[in-house]
Amino acid sequence: MLNLGMNLQRLAAKQVEFTPASLFNKGEAGVWYDPSAASGSLDWRKNLLEYTEQFDNSYWTKGGSTSVSAGEVDPNGGSTAFKYNISTPTGRNVDIPDNVITSGKTYTFSLYVKAITNTIIKLRQSGNAAFDEDVSITTAQGWQRISLTFTANSVLRVGFYDVSGSTGDRFYIWGAQLEEASTASSYQPILSTFENAFKTAFPSHTLYQDSQGVTPVTAVGQPVGLMLDKSEGLTQGPELVTNGDFATDSDWTKGTGWTITNGIASHSGSGGTILQTQSVTAGKLYEISFDVTSYTNGGIAIYADGTYTNVSYSEGHKSLFYVAGDGSLTFGAYGNGGSLFSIDNISVKEIQGSHATQPTSTKRPIYARHPEGGIRNLLNYSEQFNDNAWSRQNTTITANSAIGPNGKSTAALAVYSGGNSFSAVYGTGLSLVTGVTYVRSVYAKYVNQQYLQISGSATLWSSSAYANFDIQNGTLASYSGCSPTIESVGNGWYRLSVKQAVISSESSSAPLSIVAVDSSSSTRHANLTATNKSAYIWGAQLEEATEASNYQKRVTGIDVTESGVGEVYYLKFDGVDDGMFINNLTSASTPLTALFGYSATNAESGDDKYLVDIESGRLALFAMTNVTGEIGYYNVPEGYVGFDAGDANAIKVLTYDLLENDAKIRIDGTQEYSNTNFHRQPLGGTISLFERHANSQGRLAGNMYQTILRAAESTDEEIAKTETYVANKTGLKAQVDGIATLDLNFGANLYTAKNSNGGVI
Repeated sequence: MLNLGMNLQRLAAKQVEFTPASLFNKGEAGVWYDPSAASGSLDWRKNLLEYTEQFDNSYWTKGGSTSVSAGEVDPNGGSTAFKYNISTPTGRNVDIPDNVITSGKTYTFSLYVKAITNTIIKLRQSGNAAFDEDVSITTAQGWQRISLTFTANSVLRVGFYDVSGSTGDRFYIWGAQLEEASTASSYQPILSTFENAFKTAFPSHTLYQDSQGVTPVTAVGQPVGLMLDKSEGLTQGPELVTNGDFATDSDWTKGTGWTITNGIASHSGSGGTILQTQSVTAGKLYEISFDVTSYTNGGIAIYADGTYTNVSYSEGHKSLFYVAGDGSLTFGAYGNGGSLFSIDNISVKEIQGSHATQPTSTKRPIYARHPEGGIRNLLNYSEQFNDNAWSRQNTTITANSAIGPNGKSTAALAVYSGGNSFSAVYGTGLSLVTGVTYVRSVYAKYVNQQYLQISGSATLWSSSAYANFDIQNGTLASYSGCSPTIESVGNGWYRLSVKQAVISSESSSAPLSIVAVDSSSSTRHANLTATNKSAYIWGAQLEEATEASNYQKRVTGIDVTESGVGEVYYLKFDGVDDGMFINNLTSASTPLTALFGYSATNAESGDDKYLVDIESGRLALFAMTNVTGEIGYYNVPEGYVGFDAGDANAIKVLTYDLLENDAKIRIDGTQEYSNTNFHRQPLGGTISLFERHANSQGRLAGNMYQTILRAAESTDEEIAKTETYVANKTGLKAQVDGIATLDLNFGANLYTAKNSNGGVI
């Protein structure tokens, strides 16, 4: 046997456009849940406004003397611009709704305008005169874009009006935008509600905040009430509605206020429903939708089996997902008293697959992300020194004041007013471990304050420990009881860091203080006698380490990013009451292949913890039990089996290959366990994800990156490819792929590749 010692990446050798959907080509039962599928849509929205070209919509608040009229030629040559008219010199404003902006954040509001007569337009953030902007426009200029950048105050309203005091037609308006930025970027139209615009842009979205799929998950930190199964490609079944286009006045039960005329169903007057009933399959997920073709006023709801779900009061496509409770589904639309609107194209179609839901809002996992390799930075709001997580004494923090080391305008200006002047003290309690070494670090740049000090709670770090840094000259000034370093990172920025072991853990103590001091010899908590001294600060980090590692931006524990490092997306379960139900997953007694990309945080906290618990049979797949680090499964009649897998809380790819009398468990691509007693079980009944099927205990606290269940035997090649896919989505590519050596025996035509992690690939 000739060993050429060739280094081969398993991914390159075996994965060619592979996705787990290919496992289900033969129609076997199973599921594939992929939280990363929503990641591509997270940054789509930049315009925080809705109805950005429809100023006659009630979304826009207009003063009593202001009117707008549609149908004017817009900058693109269409007819979607509006004319702005004022009838009296007072009450002439047009404002966005309250609470679109957040106090303390920097925004840019922009608007396309064209003068009808020479005038001045005021852009304003209400009650924030320092940021008002008066813009003169003339009839000679044509269409132009005007903008206002401001840091929001406590009055959360933005708008514009004519300053001249004249009456009549003043100017044309089009294309409003509000974005969290310091300059106006390219215009993004949101022509109805954001939810409708988002669904149109991403028709194959898989995560929703509610169990009926009305509100999509569009940002990290939102709850997940519905997770669509991708095993069947989100394909839709046949249309179930009869006469959904209202071609005739038949097949519908019309309540008060409903009429069908000329292919349109209209509602006017008292509240009532228009309904139809069709046969469906209990437990299956169906999409109910219709188009609102015209809207004047009142409320609109989608009706499903006695449940009324309000939809946005506007024209456009409306939809929700509904899990059928039994073999029939009564569906339709509802209009409340006084509503006036028309609908068309009612549709009911099955979304094929077995989808995961959580109807109870307080029990939903949270959508989250972190860098590949996990989270190191323990400090929330690591760039937001004006957040309440940081306390400030005799110091003013102005966010987004300068270009930081990351090349973006995210650095904060700290201005010290004298006295016992901490620029920022991180006051949120952390459970640091006694005797463990941690590194505290922050980036700083000189303005006119020469010395900054890193210190912290005397209880945590000792009463005499501190380090003073000269950020004007980039040198270490003085220190005591710790190991400090200062490193230039370019453009006048320095990274200041301190290494020290915790002497006594106290979760309520402040772990990091950034202090302005008078001189290189000023000791901990020294006063600053000079006033109006300032420096830029950015990027605080606290980590268990012996030196400062690459900085991770941490907004909260569910939103962590790292420059130059890929992100992984997951559902975060709290282990208290979070869990999801897998709908309508059934199969006779068959083999089972199950793969999980996951991590846990309550591995050593007592009772058994469940990845999946299948009631029929019964078959449960455990992440761990009260035996530290143990992984296994439970099935009838064999009972519980498992093995010690080491660090139970680590991020891992866990694979179950369960055949009759042959069960194998793999971790990160390497087989770790087998036995010959497994008895296969049917899939059905209540199937729970990250909790016990009784839905009252055994909840797993941790992260779910991928879940794949396949009610069939999988080949070694299929398992290897799927493990690689899951590893990529979980941030574990190196651990699972390993490095291969290729053994060639040309005489016997044998070619064997072995992974450095022990597996044959």
